[in-house]
Order: sequence, then structure tokens, then C-alpha cells
Amino acid sequence: GERRLVYAFVSDKPVRYLACVISRFRDVNTQQVQIGEGPEDIVTMKLLANPRQVGRARSMSRRAAEIFAFYARLVGDAPYPSFTLGLTERDVPGGHSPAYFAVVDQPQQAGITWRNDPVNFDNYPFFFLAHEIAHQWWGQAVGWKNYHEQWLSEGFAQYFAAIYAEKNLSPGVFANVLRQMRST
Repeated sequence: GERRLVYAFVSDKPVRYLACVISRFRDVNTQQVQIGEGPEDIVTMKLLANPRQVGRARSMSRRAAEIFAFYARLVGDAPYPSFTLGLTERDVPGGHSPAYFAVVDQPQQAGITWRNDPVNFDNYPFFFLAHEIAHQWWGQAVGWKNYHEQWLSEGFAQYFAAIYAEKNLSPGVFANVLRQMRST
């Protein structure tokens, strides 16, 4: 009959839930991210993107690896041996980060700003990327008892994104990010 594909998912580490994203993804690249000093301290990172996001994904590849390695060194380990980042299109930026992968939604139209959004950082374009990658640790490897406690993982993901901004941009950025989140 029809040709079918069968996919199997195996994890030797606990996951909070299983998730699946179905889209027309294209392979952008696969890289080995060194997260520690030893030869075993490597995470395989794969980047996928919707056809119109391939160029953006290529330009984000190095940054995503840098963010992932920064968090792994900060915490002392990576929660999973591999990580896949998928770039998709939506009306507003955002994303979702189940175990082993994250989807980062890119706005379809450039130049749209949500000035009243407390987490819209025009001067920090990698905020959503850093936030969604942080969820591999906060919300997946370390999670909550029930949905009412989800603010813990969101808070830690915001905190890690702000720490990365401070490291990557300039001193004082961390305080500015917190001030903006608090102001609205």
C-alpha cells in the first residue's frame, strides 16, 4: 500500500510530556555544542525552519549554540543529549519548549512592535530564543507540581534570558530588562 514513515522516540532521561510539531521544515544545520571541558560534554543541536525562515535560522545558529552552552555551563549540565530548534512563522513572536526541542515563532511581518508588551525588547532581539532555550532546564528538567505553579518555570526562563542579555550585550542590561518587565 501506501509508503509510511515510522518515527520512534527514546529518552533515557525523564520528560514531563511528549510534544510533536508538524510543519514543512527544512534542515538548516546540525552542530556539536561543547557545554563543558570533557569530550562527553557535547550536545547535538539541530536547526530546522519553515522555508521562509531558513535564512533567519542560519543567522541564529551560532547564537542558539552560544545560549545553550552558556546555560549548560551556568547550571553545570545539559538536561538532554540533543536539542532541536525549529523556527516557524506567526503573527506575534513567542514559542514553546518541550523536552529535547523548542519552537520559536518569528513574526511574519517585520517592523511590528508591541510597545505595551513588558517582554518586548527591541534592543534585545534574541530574548524569545534565550527564553525558549532556558525552558529546557526550567519547565522540563525542573518543573512544577501542577499548572498553578507554572510561573516558576516562566520566571526562571525570564531570569536566564535576562542573565544572557547582561552577558551578551553590556553591563546594566539585566537591571533594564527587569525594570521593563516590572513597569507594565
